[in-house]
Amino acid sequence: MCAADRRKCLLVALAIVLLHGLCLLGGQEAHARRHKSASRVSHSHKSTRTTRRSSVSRRRSSRRATGRRAAAAKASPAKTKGKPPAGKSPGTATASPAPAGKAKPGAEAEKPAAPPDKSLLVRAYALRDRALNEKLRGDYGLAVKHLIESTQLTSQYYAKPSPVETLLYMDLGAAAESAGSNEVARQAYLQCVGRSPSSPEVRLRLAQLLARMGQSSDAIAEARKAIELGPADPRAHHLLSLLLERKGETQEANLARERSRALLEARPPARSEPPEPLSEDADARPADGQKTAEPDVLEDEPLGLP
Repeated sequence: MCAADRRKCLLVALAIVLLHGLCLLGGQEAHARRHKSASRVSHSHKSTRTTRRSSVSRRRSSRRATGRRAAAAKASPAKTKGKPPAGKSPGTATASPAPAGKAKPGAEAEKPAAPPDKSLLVRAYALRDRALNEKLRGDYGLAVKHLIESTQLTSQYYAKPSPVETLLYMDLGAAAESAGSNEVARQAYLQCVGRSPSSPEVRLRLAQLLARMGQSSDAIAEARKAIELGPADPRAHHLLSLLLERKGETQEANLARERSRALLEARPPARSEPPEPLSEDADARPADGQKTAEPDVLEDEPLGLP
C-alpha cells in the first residue's frame, strides 16, 4: 500500500472516531436534560404536597381553636357576656340572638315537666266522699280532718290554685261551721275566693260567717260584693239589710229589704207534683195533714245570725 492510501485510511478512522465522540456527547447532554426535567417535576409535586399539607394543618388548627373558644364560652357564659366575638372589633355588628322558643346549637334542651300523679286526685275525692258521709252522721270533727287532708292532696296535684278545688273548700267551710271552727271556715272560704273570685255564692257564705263572728264591716263589704256579682239573689240583699240595720243605716237597709222582697216575689212559684186524678166522690179540699205549697219567705234572722 502506498503512502497516499495510508493517509486516506487514517483520515477515515479519525472521522469515525470524531463521529463516535460527537454521538456520545449528544447522548450525555440528552440524558442530562431529561434528568433536569424529571427533577423539576418531582420538586413541583413535592411543593404541591407540602402546600396541601400546610393548608390542611391550618384548617385543623383553626377548627381546634374554634372548638376551644366554644367550650370556654359554654364553661363561663358570664365572663364572655358583653364582650365582642373573637376576630371582630367592638364596633362591628354582631349576629342577632336566636328567637325565643328555638334552642341554641349545643344548648341543652329543657326537660319536660313530669305529669301529675292521678292517684293523688283519686285519694283526695275518696277522702271528700268519706268526709261528707261523716258530716251526715254528725261527725263534724272527722269530716273537717278528712277534708283538710283532701285539700292537701289536691294542692300537690295542681301546681297552681285551680278553680276545680273551689267545691272542696266550700265543703270544708260548711263542715268547719258545723263543727264550730269559724276560723277554719273563714280560711276555707278565703281559699274559695282566691280560686273563684267571681262566684256570688262564695261571697255570700263568707259574709254570713263574718257576720256571725261579729266582723260587721267585713261582712257588709262581702255582702255588697255578692250583690255586685249576683244582683238577682234575694239572700244577699236581705243579709245586707240586716247588717245595715244593726249598724244604724236604716234608710239603705230598708231599700235593700224592699229589693230582696221584690226579687223574691218575682220568682216563679215552686213546682209541686201533679195531684192524683180525683174521683167523682172525692172532695176537692186537701186531705187532713196535707200542706199546700207556700211561697219562699226569708227569715228576719237568717242562718243563725246573732
